[in-house]
Amino acid sequence: MLISVIIPVFRQSHFVDDILSSIISDPYPEKEIIIVVDEPDQETKNNMNRWREYARVIEREERGGKVSALNTAASISRGDVLLFIDSDVKIPPDLLTHISEKIKSRDLVDIRKEILDSGFLSRLVNLDYMNSFLSNLLSHRFNLLIALNGSCFAVKRDFFWKIGGFHATITEDIDFGMRASEMGVKVGLVNPGVMTLAPSSLREWYIQRKRWGTGGAIVFLDHMRFILKNPGAWIPSLLLSFPSMLYVLFSIISNSVLRRLILAVIILLALRVPLPIATVMFSSITLSISILEKLLPVLFSFIIWMIIVSLISRRIRWNSIGLAEMFVFYFIYSPVLMSLYFISFIRVLGTRDRSKLKVEDWKI
Repeated sequence: MLISVIIPVFRQSHFVDDILSSIISDPYPEKEIIIVVDEPDQETKNNMNRWREYARVIEREERGGKVSALNTAASISRGDVLLFIDSDVKIPPDLLTHISEKIKSRDLVDIRKEILDSGFLSRLVNLDYMNSFLSNLLSHRFNLLIALNGSCFAVKRDFFWKIGGFHATITEDIDFGMRASEMGVKVGLVNPGVMTLAPSSLREWYIQRKRWGTGGAIVFLDHMRFILKNPGAWIPSLLLSFPSMLYVLFSIISNSVLRRLILAVIILLALRVPLPIATVMFSSITLSISILEKLLPVLFSFIIWMIIVSLISRRIRWNSIGLAEMFVFYFIYSPVLMSLYFISFIRVLGTRDRSKLKVEDWKI
């Protein structure tokens, strides 16, 4: 079984040398490598000759876009299996061996992805990736790909072309996963998997997530009927990705309990305590309960989520997650991301011709 490794590169080479080294050292014998380079910078051009020793290199002076690069490489590949790897991914030296075993009885193999630690933002993104990993684990049980991350995954050649390859859309990987799900894809998972880079700044993070939000909204609207028919896969995914939504549930429960408590206190004070003392006690208790009514759901839901995350991360041997990252993720990162996605969805919903939607620093 020949595996075709396809690597798209835009301007900078990132980890291509490391990827090549890992693939070459992989004991799996049947493999070919195809690299498609758009607008290479000088360093990348200097590396071309070294890459050509091991791979077929397609150099394009003008940016054709990732979808074009992937489909072009797939069309000239000879492999029974297509392995797509972004140029900012670090892979283990035995990845092909694991994929070859896992994909024998499956159409597509997803690969676990973690974030390389390069600072506080990267650790927040890594927690985000853990939530996505857990969401994918859940959806795989239904043979669904709710949010396929295209930075590294493998698919059988026949199945790839059966569903028409990648479509020219903003989030081509999520769209591919949804179409594969609709075709009854058989999904496998390679775990442990690969490491990838997080955005290096908040601006890069915003541009990336704005693109994901816009593209994800388009995919949702295009496949809305199918998605709504499978709530068991995507509703838990929402809670995993946006854990602060738990606050709404706990606030409803706790508000009801606290209001009953207030009523009980009023009755008790009215019957048992002299009026002047009851007045002072009631005013102070009411104030305290009003404060608790706001804080208790937030703190309670955060503590429960924090315990769950800590236990799961240890169980699946994810990179360690500190209290500071969990606090910021729950109270800042997750609500901001949810708002960004919601606004992106509203804008897409209000656009008549979605094919004209464009995002910053991206070529469809």
